[in-house]
Amino acid sequence: VRGIEHVTSFGTVLAEPGEVERFKSRIFDDSEARHELRYRLWANIDLDNSPRLAPLLKLIVARNVFVSPTLAVFERRAGQQEATEEQALGFANMVRFVGHCHRANANVVVGSHTYAPFAESGRAYQRELELLVAAGLSPLETLTAATLTNARFFGIDDRLGTVEVGKLADLILVAGDPSKDIAVMRDVKHVMLNGKWVGEAPQSQ
Repeated sequence: VRGIEHVTSFGTVLAEPGEVERFKSRIFDDSEARHELRYRLWANIDLDNSPRLAPLLKLIVARNVFVSPTLAVFERRAGQQEATEEQALGFANMVRFVGHCHRANANVVVGSHTYAPFAESGRAYQRELELLVAAGLSPLETLTAATLTNARFFGIDDRLGTVEVGKLADLILVAGDPSKDIAVMRDVKHVMLNGKWVGEAPQSQ
């Protein structure tokens, strides 16, 4: 396995066996039930005391597996958009697990979907960056995950992922320093594709 998408994919490994069996039994009867039951599964995971966490992290790192959490897709906040306390707790544990992956030196990459419940249209990717910072990555580590680590996952880090002579110049300019404040990634001013500005070029200072 080279990569695992969706943080929810790890739930049945981390949860207590009895919880896992109940979860599987329900979704075998109704596959759509997983959309809600996964939050219950994650809400009942005790990451502080789970005997399954350390072996899982060790395996992820040993096998050099890339983890694409897509947290923004699963975000739930208690009292908002009809989310329950259980859903909010389940999501909080998902975020905490990604933090554990990062601290174990796993390869965390950045992926997202077109839609995320707490992101404006077209901003799901930016929300994913913010949630990775919330999980414990620094803004600079999050940018590295979004660029160089992503390129390594696809095997194209010889062409993309860093700003170097000889690599493709696919760049964005934002208003601010995203290595200190990831939120400025929402304020994209200019885009360069393969060395050419898309639309109006920035004015030299």
